[in-house]
Amino acid sequence: MRFLPSEEQTVFAETIDEIVQGHGGSEIAQQWAAGESDAGLALWTQFAELGLTALRVPETQGGFGGSLSDLAIVFERLGYHGVPGPYIESIAFLPALVDEATRDAIVAGEIATVGIDGSVPAALDASVAAHLFHVQAGGLHRATVREEAESLAPTRRLSFLARRVRRRAWTRPRWPRHPTRRPSRLRPC
Repeated sequence: MRFLPSEEQTVFAETIDEIVQGHGGSEIAQQWAAGESDAGLALWTQFAELGLTALRVPETQGGFGGSLSDLAIVFERLGYHGVPGPYIESIAFLPALVDEATRDAIVAGEIATVGIDGSVPAALDASVAAHLFHVQAGGLHRATVREEAESLAPTRRLSFLARRVRRRAWTRPRWPRHPTRRPSRLRPC
């Protein structure tokens, strides 16, 4: 069993380091904590162009087809730099669960996040995510922000999500009519 990164993984890790440093390094997290997400979103776009957002999507579906060890290398480097954003949700968790159109959007660089009832109730960075999901009763559902939550880490903006309910168009109720009766008129008392 091999525990050292391959040469390709080492080059990939160095590339991530160079991109993060090129976008401002630790200042990205400081800006994110201050509520300025432009630098973090620009970094996310750069990672999407590199193919990082397609890391765990199979090659047959337009992804990178990376292994779990590739994923470990990537998240080790992102953690080293303190890069903010819902990377675990968007790269590792959701691509395997969402429909093809949403997966393609995530691979293209759209941000997704998820809240999971019972274990991870608050979603990370819902304010910058294009796709919000809530895992409830064993199913993955589209969601909306129910309320903002407090976080101990200023770079981790948390939100409680609620399952998005599809509203049906209102239609006029059809009352059954009796063929021989006329509607009664109300009389004042």
